[in-house]
Amino acid sequence: MRPPKRILVEGFPGIGKSTLCQRLAFRWATERCTIGCPVPRIHSYDIVIYLFANDLKGYTTIEKAVLSHLFPKDSNFTEQELKSLMDSCRILFIIDSFDEGYSDNKLLGDLIDGRVKKNATVIVTSRPKYLRKKIKCFESILCIEGFNQQQK
Repeated sequence: MRPPKRILVEGFPGIGKSTLCQRLAFRWATERCTIGCPVPRIHSYDIVIYLFANDLKGYTTIEKAVLSHLFPKDSNFTEQELKSLMDSCRILFIIDSFDEGYSDNKLLGDLIDGRVKKNATVIVTSRPKYLRKKIKCFESILCIEGFNQQQK
């Protein structure tokens, strides 16, 4: 069975959705996975891209949005070079705060629907009920209701 490509993380404000996703991105960037690693799947990606839903507004390509928000302004990396790199890698997009950036955001909708980067894995965080119209796009849904002391 293949891992899900579209994952929804849903919960009320302040419950830990963003913290969970930030932690995943941080672990990918800073930890080397060894035998017994608590999150081995995060290390199966070549690139992890963490953006807010609002970061995609007004852009026609995911590469333009990534270059604009994650690369230095004086970077010589081109959109075509980034596209080529992304097309050859296993990518995880973590898109935070859908509920705050979904309106007038075609690129976000296309990413969730799989019309953009259909082979990438996409994790989307949102408050409850904002994604009812797109719920069929998600293969896995995680509802966060809180963390106990050990999980924190």
